[in-house]
Amino acid sequence: MKPFFSTLFFGVLLSFYSNAQVVIYEVYAGGGNIGSYYKNDYVMLYNKGNTAQSLAGWSLQKAQNSTSSTWKVFPLTGSIGPNQYYLIKFDTNNGGSQNPIPTPDFDATTLAGSGGITLLDVDLAVSAGKLALSSSTTAFNTATPTGGNLVDFLGYGTANASEGTLASAMDATRALRRVANGQDTNDNSADFTRVSPNPINIALPVSLVYFKAILQENKQ
Repeated sequence: MKPFFSTLFFGVLLSFYSNAQVVIYEVYAGGGNIGSYYKNDYVMLYNKGNTAQSLAGWSLQKAQNSTSSTWKVFPLTGSIGPNQYYLIKFDTNNGGSQNPIPTPDFDATTLAGSGGITLLDVDLAVSAGKLALSSSTTAFNTATPTGGNLVDFLGYGTANASEGTLASAMDATRALRRVANGQDTNDNSADFTRVSPNPINIALPVSLVYFKAILQENKQ
């Protein structure tokens, strides 16, 4: 009975971590590059749960480089409702004149120059990188982030860490986006695919305030 319980517990635990409510959904690092459509890099979160999630006390963290154990912390604000996206703006790579992304829900570039954040820290690399979503603002301190505060983790390109196997690198015209509307199997290669960038912010709530029906002759 004991071995069965242990196996069952492990299965439940694995299922819990494989179905995080809020995930890193799309990452674009080609903003401002030659051939890109958008001026800025960005990261999109997605709430695939049925309830709103407050992001107070949460952070998106970026490794200083693709092999570093030093993480730069970007404290998040607000909340993200069910089936909503949360858009985080990062820097433009070359100061290009391409199209701006939609109004971000959080602008990481405003933190440059304070709290140890430099302009390089708010620029995402197309060839390799590591991003971690945390339910804390305490910086991770290992190459591969771990612990109860880790909500989601993405390693791509030639980075030295990832969930499972690495996701592909990006370029000026391709972002990384989760498949199957938020699939999270804890394998970056399986969960992310290269697609055309499509930044989406938190949509304004829309409510039905008026409805009118007219009975037409000889019709239901």
